[in-house]
Amino acid sequence: DGMVHISQIVPWRVENPADIVSPGQPVRVRLLDIRDDGKLQLSMKGLNPEIQRTNTMSGPMPEEGGVYMGKVVQIRPFGAFVNFGFSRDGLIHVSQM
Repeated sequence: DGMVHISQIVPWRVENPADIVSPGQPVRVRLLDIRDDGKLQLSMKGLNPEIQRTNTMSGPMPEEGGVYMGKVVQIRPFGAFVNFGFSRDGLIHVSQM
């Protein structure tokens, strides 16, 4: 047995792993590390194409320098993550606020 950290499940931000996977569900994993205590660190990113984001906006990716409306989804000491409808949330670094 090993652990897949929430940040290693899929390439987008996940609030609750149960929204993506369920106990007993077979998944493919990549072994990232075997820690000194024998614990395995695993990643699922990019290995399970059947897991797809359902609320991804179709169309082109945002353009650099474009202005977009978004929703702050998480605040961290280094900045805020904003969802503005594309495949990944964006980070506004604290120095840019």
